[in-house]
Amino acid sequence: MLTINPKKALILIVLVISYASVLAIKPLISPQIINYSSEAYRGGTQNWGIDQDKQGIIYIANNDGLLAFNGHYWHIYKTPNLTSVRSVKVQENKIFVGAQDEFGYFEPNTSGTLEYHSLVHLVPKENKRFADIWSISFYEGGVLFRAKEVIFYYNKKSIKVFKPAFEWEYMDQVKNRVLAHSKKIGLVYFDGNKWEQFGKEPILAESVISSVIHLGNEEYLISTLKDGFFSLNAGKLSPKFTEINTAENRVYTGTRIGDNRFAYGTTSGGVYVIDINGEILNHYSYSGGLQANSNRALFLDQGKNLWMAQNDGIDYLAINSSVKPIYLDQSKRVTSYAIRYFNGNLFVGTSNGIYATALDTKGQEDLSLAYGDFQYIKSSEGQVWSLSQFSNKLLVGHEDGSFYFDNNNLAPIYSGIGTWNLNSSLKIDDIVVGTYFGLRRIGSHDGKFFDKGIIPGLEESLRFIVLDKRSIWGSHPYRGIYRVFVDYEKNAVKNYKIYNKNSGLPSNLYNYVYEVDDKPVIATEKGIYQYNEVKDAFEPYTKLALLSKMSIQYLKQDTEGNIWFVTNRKVGVVDFSSVPKIYYFPQLDGKTVGGFEHIYALNKDNIFIAGNKGIYHINYQKYRQSIQKPNVLISQIRVPSSKDTVIYGGYQNGEQISHTLRNSFNSLHFEFSSTLFDYKESIEYSYLLEGLDKDWSNWSNKTEKDYTNLSPGKYVFKIKSRNGIDNESDLVSYKFTILPKWYQTKFMYAAYLFLLVAIIYIGYKWQERNHKKAREKLRYLHQLELDRNEKEIVRLKNEKLESEIDFKNRELSSMTMNLVQRGKVLTKIKDVISTLAQSERIEENSTNLRHLVRLIKEVEKGNQDWDNFTAHFNNVNSDFFNKLKEKFPDLTPNELKLCAFIKMNLSSKEIAQLMNITIKAVEVGRYRLRKKLQISSETNLYDFLIQITK
Repeated sequence: MLTINPKKALILIVLVISYASVLAIKPLISPQIINYSSEAYRGGTQNWGIDQDKQGIIYIANNDGLLAFNGHYWHIYKTPNLTSVRSVKVQENKIFVGAQDEFGYFEPNTSGTLEYHSLVHLVPKENKRFADIWSISFYEGGVLFRAKEVIFYYNKKSIKVFKPAFEWEYMDQVKNRVLAHSKKIGLVYFDGNKWEQFGKEPILAESVISSVIHLGNEEYLISTLKDGFFSLNAGKLSPKFTEINTAENRVYTGTRIGDNRFAYGTTSGGVYVIDINGEILNHYSYSGGLQANSNRALFLDQGKNLWMAQNDGIDYLAINSSVKPIYLDQSKRVTSYAIRYFNGNLFVGTSNGIYATALDTKGQEDLSLAYGDFQYIKSSEGQVWSLSQFSNKLLVGHEDGSFYFDNNNLAPIYSGIGTWNLNSSLKIDDIVVGTYFGLRRIGSHDGKFFDKGIIPGLEESLRFIVLDKRSIWGSHPYRGIYRVFVDYEKNAVKNYKIYNKNSGLPSNLYNYVYEVDDKPVIATEKGIYQYNEVKDAFEPYTKLALLSKMSIQYLKQDTEGNIWFVTNRKVGVVDFSSVPKIYYFPQLDGKTVGGFEHIYALNKDNIFIAGNKGIYHINYQKYRQSIQKPNVLISQIRVPSSKDTVIYGGYQNGEQISHTLRNSFNSLHFEFSSTLFDYKESIEYSYLLEGLDKDWSNWSNKTEKDYTNLSPGKYVFKIKSRNGIDNESDLVSYKFTILPKWYQTKFMYAAYLFLLVAIIYIGYKWQERNHKKAREKLRYLHQLELDRNEKEIVRLKNEKLESEIDFKNRELSSMTMNLVQRGKVLTKIKDVISTLAQSERIEENSTNLRHLVRLIKEVEKGNQDWDNFTAHFNNVNSDFFNKLKEKFPDLTPNELKLCAFIKMNLSSKEIAQLMNITIKAVEVGRYRLRKKLQISSETNLYDFLIQITK
């Protein structure tokens, strides 16, 4: 007999009821989905777990290893045994991984490159055989690793082992507890030493738990693989109704994505988003843009957007984005020109008619959360330029004329002429229409609209028209601004005036008229202009000075007074909620329809933008509250050589990035990115290399930069990003120093200096030596010159002395001759006197004669002549007498005289006369002199005296 467990029966009834009540789910808006295939990340197809670090880098457990994604670049890191990574969990700067027969953690080294540290060696020997590590949790500084047959608790460099009664099917960190599930035991929690019972209900012991989410207080939402959902409140378990059919779509994983919103990944049905009541809010599947319906893990990132680890690829779902696309027809591309929310329906005018849907808002102010299914209105074929509301009716400006909706049917007003725009007139029930060929009027009565015909007098195509109290303003992009005065009684144009460059506008081209604060303003190539009635000319509009010098193609004022604009296919808004400020929406760059821009500002929660692939919804209030400042990461720095050496791997370890590089690393390749994943296509970067660049680079979406042949020195590479003109990230910098070549180092420069000093010193010494030699040579030459001069002086002196001596010799000779002559004369006189004395007259003169003879004798005997002779002789013959006296002290004065006379080479006769002796006496004197001078008779006495007194 078959027995049925009552609780299982209750679950079955709930599932049947829920399955029968599920309606076709079609949210109005599909968030942006980014698909990352295995070809994109170059890893295995299957992915098992996801986590994120504080820098925003996403880590994914993949069949080929650990995947890391920084917003632009993918990297894969393998475990030592090259097995599949089944789980990943990030704590601070450590990325813990569980693999097949392996677990441990990756940690950045000093170069910012991830290095793996295995923990298997700490496992007790008897427990080293285990299979896959399926989940990882943290508990008070320790780490728990779950395999089916064992849980390892790593704490303080040791590992504890916990084995289940049957198998460990589940483990996760829920609130402040680590919960685990094992069949036969049920749900348990970890207290640091053992596992304690958490849920004692039998159904928990028999089912396979796939997720546990804390709802608040003591209430938990539990999903099982195939037995449905349960609520565990204060220890009491009860079935939880959801519209997810777990019988067909097994729930593999779940996570909270909002206050009352939960996402569940299934094995074959995609991803479901439910509310607290279990109702399905969204369903994402392969048909809706996912790569696969099988989801192994879900992760809500720092931006509150959803990542999906799938059986074949990785998907990113921007569920928290305030800018979302709305696709009108998935089967074809539809360009939109006009949008209008009317009577609970959303109408979109496109390049081929009107699409409309009724919206089930479920009380949501944000229409992007509503449900609806766009349907094509077949009777609206053709270009639809405008959708306007008058008298609680929706009017259509169409290329074939003008229409309005009457009881959900499209009724014509007129046809045959293209209609751009419709606007209210001063007449209460009249509408002024801008057409391809001038102006037209539409009247209304009892909810019906009828054509009042054209307003003759102007046949220009006026796409934009604005009415003021006196006139109609229209714009033509190539001719200027028209001001038209209409006589409504006569239904005719009275006159019009064209305003262009001569009227204060910056150009004749590309001027568009719009309405701001109930008055016309002109969007131009150089900002916004307003009309000055007094000057009858245009001048800059000071309220929108922030848009000055910008080329504006479209303006729209919303219900809050903010001004939305399009400039060069970029969408922005001037926010006047406080200090006027511009916000841009880079997700929409290039997605508006050039020349046919359209913004429909329903309210602050719902701004619709016409696009070239449908329309876009902006929840502006949410956008302002959650404006995200972009970040920027230096993801890798490497040397682009044959080895492609990586010097920085992109993973900071909490320290300032700084390196000293050898000179061969003077060419560097920088890669950078941002983890603002939903802005991937609109993120721009600007960089600067201090020490080389003079200014920041232009903004671009380029994510790499190369510098080559950098000179030795200190550099700082700075990078910043932005996802809007006024929304820049903080700077990230990398300091590095390139060392000089070995011959350019400080040591070598010191050596060069030493060598230079040595060379200078040696050169100095060499120069000094040469100088000394030269000086000695000069001194020698000078001395030679002095000697030569001295010799010349000596020669001249000698010549002078010789001349003087010769003169003195001649004088001495003259004196000697005079003395000789005088002696001769005196002798003759004496002889004459002697003769006279013998004469007969002697007596008379005897006295006188005797006296005369006596005087003559006294003269002969006097020494005065000798003294004069001696003086002259000594002048000619220096110290002749002294030398003789010194050598021969026995010489008498007469002998000295004789020597002097011999020295003068006088004859004996001349000597006898000078000495007043006889010649015989002279000869005797000579003889005696030889004796004293001790010379022989053969020696010439003259030569001897010359030699001895030389």
